[in-house]
Amino acid sequence: MLSCTSQLGGDGFDYFWLDNDHLALYLLDVSDHGLRAALPALAVINLLRSQNLSQVDYYQPNQVLTGLNKTFQMTDTNDKYFTIWYGVYNCKSRQLSYASAGHPPAILLTPNSEQELIETQLKTPGLPVGMFPEAKYVNKSLLIDSLSKLYVFSDGIYEIEQEDGTMIGLSHFLSMLRDCQKDNLPSLDWLINRLQSSNIREKFDDDLSIVEVTFKESF
Repeated sequence: MLSCTSQLGGDGFDYFWLDNDHLALYLLDVSDHGLRAALPALAVINLLRSQNLSQVDYYQPNQVLTGLNKTFQMTDTNDKYFTIWYGVYNCKSRQLSYASAGHPPAILLTPNSEQELIETQLKTPGLPVGMFPEAKYVNKSLLIDSLSKLYVFSDGIYEIEQEDGTMIGLSHFLSMLRDCQKDNLPSLDWLINRLQSSNIREKFDDDLSIVEVTFKESF
């Protein structure tokens, strides 16, 4: 789900199959707003979908981020950088590999045997893409249990000003996320409505986006 301000924005997400068993998915957030942010976002999306980064193994998230960082360096005429979370899911092994570049953590919610939700934050160290040519990115991986849900989002989803002048913040947003899962609510619609009702303004100041992935039971 993507919600933009009244103009074009710099949030973007996509997914594509690398082969019959491996699904790549990512979400990015370009600095700035409007057309100046939207054009770089589209360039990244097109480059990833075409898999045209040279000498990059798209099964290795850290290589993808390194390739993007080499391609989209800031210059005197290009002052844009972006954060990104990129993951590759192996449907057979149920293994998720991921890397991030200055992006908020993805959130994995997994019900245990008592139907309590176990929260795991998926984040790796790494500067936003475009800031420094020598930036390093690392992979992490974990096994995904059946019926888990993965949420990948931009910081605009919790940097929302409330009536008391404070921001919703990541902790409060994660509490909302857990609430809608525990109560079996239609999570994304309910969540966006809840965020809008907390917003002091009629429209969101920043673009916000969130991707929900549900991992089905194995048979």
